[in-house]
Amino acid sequence: MALGPEHEPKTPIEPRRPLRSLVMHTQASKIGEWTRIEVLVTVKAYPSISTKYGEAICVAGVRLDSAKLQWVRLFPVPFRDLPLSKQFGKYEIITLRACRHSTDRRAETWRPDVESIERGPMLPAGGAWLARRPHLEPLIGPTMCDLHPGRKGGGAGPSLGLVRPARIRSIRVEPESEWSPGQLGVAGQQNLLTHKSQLVKPGHAFSYSYLCASPGCKGHVQKIVDWELGEAYRTWSPHGDELVAMIRRRWLDDMCHEKRETMFFVGDQHTRPGKFLVLGTFYPERRPNEHQLTLDLAA
Repeated sequence: MALGPEHEPKTPIEPRRPLRSLVMHTQASKIGEWTRIEVLVTVKAYPSISTKYGEAICVAGVRLDSAKLQWVRLFPVPFRDLPLSKQFGKYEIITLRACRHSTDRRAETWRPDVESIERGPMLPAGGAWLARRPHLEPLIGPTMCDLHPGRKGGGAGPSLGLVRPARIRSIRVEPESEWSPGQLGVAGQQNLLTHKSQLVKPGHAFSYSYLCASPGCKGHVQKIVDWELGEAYRTWSPHGDELVAMIRRRWLDDMCHEKRETMFFVGDQHTRPGKFLVLGTFYPERRPNEHQLTLDLAA
C-alpha cells in the first residue's frame, strides 16, 4: 500500500553537518525581517487550495537553531511545485530563510523563502524512534484541555503541540465537502516544470475521538489533515467502504496499537483560533514501563 511518488523519500540523505548548529540564532522580531532557521520537519498537512496562495501546504516542526527547542510552522509552502531537489520528507532537517508572517499572527508561524531550502539529514525511525525522541520529548504537553483555552478567541497561547491521549475512542468518518468551483480551477492548474499529478480532495473526513490526560476531560474530536492520510486516500487501489476500512486499520489499529506510545501533533487554524486539528501522529514502539493508553473501539 505505497503512498505514491509524492510521499516521503525512500532513502535517508547523508548528514552534511551536526544535528544542532554550533551558532545559535535568535528569532527575527520584526515582520518582514529574514533570518535563517534550522527545522526538523515533523508534519506536512495535505495541500489546501485558495485563490490567495494557490495550492500550498502547512509544514510544522521543531526549530533546532534556537537556544531551546521550540515549535515552528511554515506557511505557505507550494510543496508539489518545488523542484524534486527541495521536496523534503518528514523527520528531515532543513535550513531556510524565513520571516515572521504578516497576516498570520500565531507566534509559531513563519513565511518561508522556499527557494532557500537546503535539505539535510533524515532521522531514522528504528522501532522506538530513538533518533527522533530527543528532539520531541521535551515538547510533549500540555494536555489538549490546557491548549484549547489559551487559543480560544485568538489568545496568545501555543498554537502547536504534541499531546498524549489517555484513551483513544475511535476514528470517526464523515462525508467531506467538495471544493468550490474556484478551488477546482486552482487544483486543475498544472506545473510543467514538476509534472505534478492531479490533486484530489478526499471524499471523507477522518477524525480522532479521544480523551486527553486532563482530569475530567470530556473528550476531543479532531480532524486528521496529515499528508499521508490524504495520499493514502488518493493512491490506494480500493475504493468506497473498503478504502475507508483500510485507512481505519492503518491510523487506528496500527498507529494506536497498545504496543505503541501514540501521541498527536496538533495545531489550530488561523481563521478559527482554538479549533485544533490533528496534523500527524507520533507512534514509536513503546519502551518498557511506559505509560499505557486505552484503545476503545466500541465507543
